Amino acid sequence: MRLRIVLLGLLGVVAALMSSQPMASAHATLVSSSPVDGARLDESPSQIRLTFDEAVGINPSAVRVISSSGQRVDDRSPRLIDGGTTVVLGVAPNLATGSYSITWRVISGDTHLVTGSVVFGVRADAGTPVSAGSAQSTSLTRAEQVTQALLYAGLVAFFGIALICVFLWPFALSLRRIRVTMVVGWVLVVLATVAQMMLRSASADDVRSLGGVFSHLGGVTGLDSFATLLSRLVLMVLSGCGLMVGCGQVVTRLRGRDGDPARGGRDVPAHRSRAVSRVAVSLAALAVSVTVAVDGHAGVGDDAVLATVVTSLHVLAMCLWLGGLAVLAAAVVPLRRDDGLKTWSTVAFVLAVVLLLSGEYQAWRQVSPLESLWSTGYGIALLVKGALVAAMLVLAVISRRRLSTERLRRTVPLEAGLGIAVLAVTSVLVSSAPARTTYGPAVNLSAPLSDGTAEVHIGSTRRGDTDIAVAVRSADGSPATATSLAATLSSDDAGIPSLSVRFVPDGPDRWRSVGAATPLPGQWTLSLTISSTSGLAQVTSVDYRVW
Repeated sequence: MRLRIVLLGLLGVVAALMSSQPMASAHATLVSSSPVDGARLDESPSQIRLTFDEAVGINPSAVRVISSSGQRVDDRSPRLIDGGTTVVLGVAPNLATGSYSITWRVISGDTHLVTGSVVFGVRADAGTPVSAGSAQSTSLTRAEQVTQALLYAGLVAFFGIALICVFLWPFALSLRRIRVTMVVGWVLVVLATVAQMMLRSASADDVRSLGGVFSHLGGVTGLDSFATLLSRLVLMVLSGCGLMVGCGQVVTRLRGRDGDPARGGRDVPAHRSRAVSRVAVSLAALAVSVTVAVDGHAGVGDDAVLATVVTSLHVLAMCLWLGGLAVLAAAVVPLRRDDGLKTWSTVAFVLAVVLLLSGEYQAWRQVSPLESLWSTGYGIALLVKGALVAAMLVLAVISRRRLSTERLRRTVPLEAGLGIAVLAVTSVLVSSAPARTTYGPAVNLSAPLSDGTAEVHIGSTRRGDTDIAVAVRSADGSPATATSLAATLSSDDAGIPSLSVRFVPDGPDRWRSVGAATPLPGQWTLSLTISSTSGLAQVTSVDYRVW
């Protein structure tokens, strides 16, 4: 009866999670601001607006307006409107003449931190923006990666082992080392989830050390991130209770038939009770896998629902494969149990196919263009993971040609070691921004002039803020003096006819942009109007791709 109650609870949570998928694009980008970057205002603004291309989460102390002297002039009460895509923040009335910076640290739909700043002037020109701070302290970044690794290890130790035992080798549940490993796995998942909640809040609030994490639990508003993590905790409580009951039934029946289940162990629970246990643990694993998928890269994007399903299957396959290796190493091989090895060989093959196909889909979704596979941290980590999985597959093929506990005694430890490495790399992947949201290499372009060229350096071709430098050269390549430089950015692909770009001198022949941004991907054109000492003005342009 208790298992049926747990089963109904798990079904309800799975349905709720699958029906609340966020539909947003990964890695939030600022689309517009009021005031605009570099604006000179004749009057003090009454409020600040920051509009992003997706819903974001905020912490009250992480969005602020700062004067040039470092004083906060906002009301410290930012709020989200328009479905969480716009941040509205009030400012003090009658701001003094001078320059002000709007800085923000928000959490995008893929749980990554996004920082930035906008500068404006009140009855004065806008000055140099105040830094929004580093994206995250090294200690917090490492803590997030470790937390993610512990989460995956816990999922394997708890759900992976439980599923393999319930379906293939029930006798293993009678072994104390197996039950202890499952308990440790359950504790790891719970602790990792709580740690994620604290670290995420601390990141949004610009906490710079681990010591300040504990006072920031639940401080982020917006998004469903904390709701997802809380759902995972509820699921773990339900699944923990259900598996304790199920394990108790298995152990009681096995020991009732055979005082030494490790030696006999072919007796299994009654068919009906065993079927309920299988369904319950399967639904529990599926539900928690959904929370992992929703809380990562799969939870955002135009195909979020499909990506969540595929990623959930990927997580389940990983848990089953590594969980099976753990049961082989801890129970089957030491006790020289040959029963179930052929079934495991078939299951392992299916799991390998699921891992490969779902991994290919994830790579296709997160890696674009192809060059980002070897030119971004995410892409390189993905290549390393692929190599490790390929090595595991080779070992699996070798060991399954002649199935025996003696052969498995030599190959299973190697596979398990590679599996641990896969978990470590996966934790880095999950905590890294996808390649398609970070790829945007700098480019150097040359725009023709009647008596020379304009050498253009685009600091980033990633959508969002960018730095543009222009150097004017004469026909022989020597520096040429320009008295003024005006520029606009436009894109037919993005539907933007013109964005004014302000340039300031950066030397006798060089100019640099202030507050330049390309908010949307596509083909863009930078049009330049360059005036020389002779009074002539020349118009030229360069085209480049924004990702």
